[in-house]
Amino acid sequence: MACIRSTRSVDKAAELKKAGVEPVVVDVFDADALRNHLYEIRPNVVIHQLTDLPYALEAGQMTAALTRMPAFGRLAHAILLQPSGIPVPDD
Repeated sequence: MACIRSTRSVDKAAELKKAGVEPVVVDVFDADALRNHLYEIRPNVVIHQLTDLPYALEAGQMTAALTRMPAFGRLAHAILLQPSGIPVPDD
Protein backbone atom coordinates (compact mmCIF):
# COMPACT_ATOMS: atom_id res chain seq x y z
CA MET A 1 0.00 0.00 0.00
CA ALA A 2 1.43 3.37 -1.01
CA CYS A 3 1.66 6.35 1.29
CA ILE A 4 0.38 9.42 -0.54
CA ARG A 5 0.46 12.91 0.90
CA SER A 6 -0.84 16.18 -0.44
CA THR A 7 1.04 19.45 -0.35
CA ARG A 8 0.61 22.86 -1.95
CA SER A 9 4.34 23.21 -2.50
CA VAL A 10 6.40 21.75 -5.34
CA ASP A 11 9.47 22.08 -3.11
CA LYS A 12 7.84 20.03 -0.35
CA ALA A 13 6.76 17.46 -2.94
CA ALA A 14 10.42 16.86 -3.79
CA GLU A 15 11.23 16.40 -0.08
CA LEU A 16 8.35 13.93 0.32
CA LYS A 17 9.51 11.92 -2.69
CA LYS A 18 13.01 11.65 -1.19
CA ALA A 19 11.40 10.31 2.00
CA GLY A 20 9.55 7.57 0.09
CA VAL A 21 6.16 9.26 0.06
CA GLU A 22 4.17 9.72 -3.15
CA PRO A 23 3.37 13.45 -3.28
CA VAL A 24 0.31 15.08 -4.82
CA VAL A 25 0.55 18.82 -5.33
CA VAL A 26 -2.95 20.25 -4.86
CA ASP A 27 -4.72 23.13 -3.16
CA VAL A 28 -7.25 21.33 -0.98
CA PHE A 29 -9.57 24.33 -1.17
CA ASP A 30 -9.87 23.84 -4.94
CA ALA A 31 -12.82 21.42 -4.88
CA ASP A 32 -12.50 20.31 -8.51
CA ALA A 33 -8.77 19.60 -8.26
CA LEU A 34 -9.19 17.76 -4.96
CA ARG A 35 -12.08 15.70 -6.34
CA ASN A 36 -10.05 14.75 -9.44
CA HIS A 37 -7.06 13.66 -7.36
CA LEU A 38 -9.21 11.63 -4.96
CA TYR A 39 -11.01 9.86 -7.80
CA GLU A 40 -7.69 9.11 -9.49
CA ILE A 41 -6.02 7.85 -6.31
CA ARG A 42 -9.08 6.03 -4.90
CA PRO A 43 -7.67 5.90 -1.36
CA ASN A 44 -8.71 3.28 1.17
CA VAL A 45 -8.17 5.75 4.00
CA VAL A 46 -8.05 9.55 4.15
CA ILE A 47 -6.49 11.15 7.21
CA HIS A 48 -7.26 14.83 7.64
CA GLN A 49 -4.22 16.48 9.23
CA LEU A 50 -4.40 19.81 7.50
CA THR A 51 -3.37 23.05 9.04
CA ASP A 52 -3.23 26.47 7.55
CA LEU A 53 -0.67 27.81 9.96
CA PRO A 54 2.50 28.88 8.18
CA TYR A 55 5.72 29.33 10.09
CA ALA A 56 6.03 32.68 11.92
CA LEU A 57 2.28 33.34 11.77
CA GLU A 58 1.34 36.25 14.00
CA ALA A 59 -0.95 35.33 16.89
CA GLY A 60 -3.63 37.72 15.65
CA GLN A 61 -3.91 35.80 12.36
CA MET A 62 -4.38 32.33 13.87
CA THR A 63 -8.15 32.52 14.30
CA ALA A 64 -8.70 33.39 10.65
CA ALA A 65 -6.39 30.59 9.52
CA LEU A 66 -8.06 28.00 11.77
CA THR A 67 -11.59 28.83 10.60
CA ARG A 68 -10.79 27.54 7.09
CA MET A 69 -10.27 23.97 8.30
CA PRO A 70 -13.92 23.03 9.07
CA ALA A 71 -14.80 24.07 5.51
CA PHE A 72 -12.26 21.56 4.21
CA GLY A 73 -13.73 18.81 6.37
CA ARG A 74 -17.20 19.34 4.90
CA LEU A 75 -15.76 19.52 1.38
CA ALA A 76 -13.81 16.29 1.80
CA HIS A 77 -16.85 14.47 3.18
CA ALA A 78 -18.98 15.70 0.30
CA ILE A 79 -16.41 14.61 -2.28
CA LEU A 80 -15.86 11.18 -0.75
CA LEU A 81 -19.36 10.29 0.43
CA GLN A 82 -21.86 11.73 -2.02
CA PRO A 83 -20.98 9.48 -4.99
CA SER A 84 -21.55 6.46 -2.74
CA GLY A 85 -25.04 7.64 -1.77
CA ILE A 86 -24.03 8.06 1.88
CA PRO A 87 -25.62 11.24 3.27
CA VAL A 88 -23.22 14.05 4.09
CA PRO A 89 -23.67 15.47 7.61
CA ASP A 90 -24.52 19.16 7.63
CA ASP A 91 -22.70 20.70 10.57
